[in-house]
Amino acid sequence: MGEARLRRPFEKLLPGCESVPFGDLSALEERLATRLFAAFVVEPIQCEAGVRIPSAGYLSSAQELCRRHGTLLVADEVQTGLGRTGRWFAHEAEGFVPDVLALAKSLGGGIAPVGATVTTAAIHRRAYGRLDRFDLHGSTFAGNAFGCVAGLETLAILADERLVENAEERGRQLLAALKRGLEGHPLVRDVRGRGLLAAIELGASWDAGGLLGPPVQVLGQWASLELLERGILCQPASQQWTVLRLEPPLTIGAAEIDRLAAAVCEVLADRQSLVKTMADVATRVSRQFVSGWKF
Repeated sequence: MGEARLRRPFEKLLPGCESVPFGDLSALEERLATRLFAAFVVEPIQCEAGVRIPSAGYLSSAQELCRRHGTLLVADEVQTGLGRTGRWFAHEAEGFVPDVLALAKSLGGGIAPVGATVTTAAIHRRAYGRLDRFDLHGSTFAGNAFGCVAGLETLAILADERLVENAEERGRQLLAALKRGLEGHPLVRDVRGRGLLAAIELGASWDAGGLLGPPVQVLGQWASLELLERGILCQPASQQWTVLRLEPPLTIGAAEIDRLAAAVCEVLADRQSLVKTMADVATRVSRQFVSGWKF
């Protein structure tokens, strides 16, 4: 929601909406003090911005600030919820409970599009509890029966097959293997993640100031294409192409994690030089140009 490129074509948007830097409690407190805000919407981990994990205590402190100023905290766990981070919800690891929890995507189990909002009885009454507002938040497809059945069955499978626990265990295995295999790699700036949400930040170690600019932005796309050719589907973060995201299914086993980590390390081991990597990118683009951009 704070990405200018995605907002610009649709502005002016809903008035009174402002953004603050992720992880900056001082900026949040300063903004909350200016006037009354209905809600502070935040991802426990910023997925599309490059799997950015906040410092310990940030979210619980943000909750305290919001309550002090009469503002609700809405946790957007569309990507991080339902086991992805090795917990049922990512906010559990941060030691706080949001006022409103937004879920979708994986809730449908890949069968049906589903979105859900979880909140307290008191907040629900404020939204729906009077005769003059009971239908303000209704929609044609709200409460879709098929979607609800898919969502309930997904929750049952997550619990019955202990997939949340599997995500935690396999996630530790994946991060350990990636850190071990990529240690000292000149094009790897960081390996991070939580549960089965892992990220590899790519870029020349000497280019900390981002002097190379756009050319480095293709690294994540290049790596994901190389992995696709090895039978592994992944992608860079949509708003930070230098960060390669790995999000295996929660059902993944130990042997498959080993294969994934080995493939990633193999791809990057073949390219220790930024110059050679960019030459490979140029060669691929040239071949596509000659073929009329066919894949």
